[in-house]
Amino acid sequence: MLEGRDWYKVEGAKVDEIQKFDKCFNNILPKGLLDLLRYSNGGEGPLEVQPYNFVLDSVDQIIETNGTCEISETFSGFIIFGSDGGGEYIAYDTTSSEVVSLDMCNTDISESRLLVAPDFNSFLKFVGVESK
Repeated sequence: MLEGRDWYKVEGAKVDEIQKFDKCFNNILPKGLLDLLRYSNGGEGPLEVQPYNFVLDSVDQIIETNGTCEISETFSGFIIFGSDGGGEYIAYDTTSSEVVSLDMCNTDISESRLLVAPDFNSFLKFVGVESK
């Protein structure tokens, strides 16, 4: 999936983990995210667009992060699946199907939300690629 790209890969999630994960989110997750987690259940690499670094959380981390009251209330409508390794979440916007970054410290979504990619397949094209 990300062969030939700059990506720190870990062992992919097992089929039963992916099924549990998808069911946990009512089967609304983009296929590309599920495929990425099958390939690498966590990992890190550059991102060609802002925020320029991507740390993919594992299936268990994603479930735990999104299960907290703070996240479900503050970032309602988003599924956080990683970060930039600093102060930005990387999330899937369930209302628009866009991939966005969210400032972890700013709960005002109108100020915090930054478009990373219009959909998950577009996002995958940026993963593991250095910015030019």
